[in-house]
Amino acid sequence: MSVESIRGKAKSYLSTKEGKIKINSAISKKIKENKAGTSPKSAGEAFVSVLRNEINMLAATSTEDLRNGGLGASAIETLNHIKVSSPFKVSDNIYTVEISFTGDLTRPSLAPKKYGGIDNIAALLNNGYDANRSVHGYWHGEDKWSLVSRQGAHFMNNAVDRFNREYKDKFNIVRIDLNGIYT
Repeated sequence: MSVESIRGKAKSYLSTKEGKIKINSAISKKIKENKAGTSPKSAGEAFVSVLRNEINMLAATSTEDLRNGGLGASAIETLNHIKVSSPFKVSDNIYTVEISFTGDLTRPSLAPKKYGGIDNIAALLNNGYDANRSVHGYWHGEDKWSLVSRQGAHFMNNAVDRFNREYKDKFNIVRIDLNGIYT
């Protein structure tokens, strides 16, 4: 079997529905099994703890905080719904653990007759945005204007960086891959 043949089979698999689901999970981690009594599942749970901590540290107390990447209480609540999959064996001693947000990540537009809303609030808050103008409408019964721009909170990259600093050796992490929507 040649390298080209293997690449072709991998490319074919990744274009299937199952392959796309694997790619589209929020985070994939390759973890070596059983170093110092650890498991892939416990590594995933440790990552979730780091991610939740990164999210919770971003609590905003003002509109200026929100513009600068801070998170409101409802965003923090939504982003704290995270699950860890069962480990998926990739090869000898290499596993993938998928970690994903489980809450409703969609948000309606403040002006639903003009705009369709948000498909993934986690990606929007992580990456930030620049809009052409503010949108006016009602959010939970309150008259609101949207922010024209918002810096990304970068909680995903910050969690990966912190996890690698604090836990990479303990769990013998080979690699952490963020889904492209979070980079």
